[in-house]
Amino acid sequence: MSFYAETLLEPKLRFGRDTLSSYPIRGLRDGGPYDVTLLSKDRFDTLLLYSKSGEQHMETFINGLQNGETPFEGFSSLFKKSLYIRTRLIDFGGNFDSEIRNLIKTTASQDAIFILLPEETVRTRSDELYFKGKLILCAQGIPTQYITPKKIRENKEKGSFGYYLQNVSLALYAKLGKKPWVLHRPSETVGSDIVLGVGGTRFYGKNYFAFTTLFERNGAFDWWSADIPKDPNSEEEYVELLRKQVSTAIEEYRKQNPDFQIERVSFHISGKRPGRLETRAIEEFMGTSSEKFSYTIFHINTTSPFWIIDNTNSSKFFHPLRGLKVRLSSKDFLVMTDEPGDNPRAPIGPTRVTLIKHNLKDEEFGVIHQMVNEVYHLTRMNWRSFRAKNVPVSVYYPHIIARFMEKFKQYDDGDHLTNLRSNIPLKRKAWFL
Repeated sequence: MSFYAETLLEPKLRFGRDTLSSYPIRGLRDGGPYDVTLLSKDRFDTLLLYSKSGEQHMETFINGLQNGETPFEGFSSLFKKSLYIRTRLIDFGGNFDSEIRNLIKTTASQDAIFILLPEETVRTRSDELYFKGKLILCAQGIPTQYITPKKIRENKEKGSFGYYLQNVSLALYAKLGKKPWVLHRPSETVGSDIVLGVGGTRFYGKNYFAFTTLFERNGAFDWWSADIPKDPNSEEEYVELLRKQVSTAIEEYRKQNPDFQIERVSFHISGKRPGRLETRAIEEFMGTSSEKFSYTIFHINTTSPFWIIDNTNSSKFFHPLRGLKVRLSSKDFLVMTDEPGDNPRAPIGPTRVTLIKHNLKDEEFGVIHQMVNEVYHLTRMNWRSFRAKNVPVSVYYPHIIARFMEKFKQYDDGDHLTNLRSNIPLKRKAWFL
């Protein structure tokens, strides 16, 4: 049996002032974020909540974030906009959600809120403080960034505090609804005009949440939506929620980009098994919609049963280089998204690879390969950190949202979750990072 294989080149990323680089931190230092010239504000206004016991950690964090700590040169140096941080002492030991509600009523509008959790409370109430606070604030359209004394202390001791601050800054910038970098996609490149990640959270055959995320041609995150079926046993309701989400996502994208011509759309569905219900929702949308674009459905399995082993070295397993793409058949591809250097602590052994299936026609050979390459390129669009998981964001971001929605449902004692899911400005922010 023979296979077609090639090693994909690392995609070029585009930053501010038309700077191109394959390395995010280098691109940001040289050109600033992709949207730096589009921002009307000179600074971001934030608030940091802390307890009396966390005062020293609060000062350490603010000083590092604003003034830098090797190799991090400070937020304004990396993102070319200043970061203003006000502080407020609050009581975490009492009724935390009441404190947050009062905070919303009595403080001026903030772009984001940092929450430095007290060490004595984290041990017993970490989930409550984290998810309830994030839910209440996000429902008001305010992204949050949580910090713990343990993270600050351990990174200071290890000499990695600067790297920690870099990652916090990157996630914060994305949570503000901004775009640190995008893929460099020349206009003549064949491929998708937009990509939608479609799926849900399913336990024991029941559909608890339905999700849709939309990414632009250049790989930038643009939209998220999530719905909770009233009847988790109803396949019909789940399919209808997904169909409406897809319709709304594309409609909102057209509103924001009225002159952009959508000719081809990729739908990415994740999971171990082909998404029967998700595929049905997409096909029902295309069957009832006036949209005229062509579309392709990709099933992306990041926990596939396939392994890649190089047996030329009999003494140990050898990990193939990242970017290896193998065509198993006209419908199936394997793509290597990791390599040993990404995680030096990873055990030596056979490497799992991403399995990609598609429904394109066999004769569209060039288009098929380009769109499979897009899946690999989307692994470089993770704004969660500079060493984030090498998983396509079209399937990784919905996974993160699913985790939050499950927890939010547990801690929602009012209309917070409904307000969060219907907050239009928040739908364009990667608050979940």
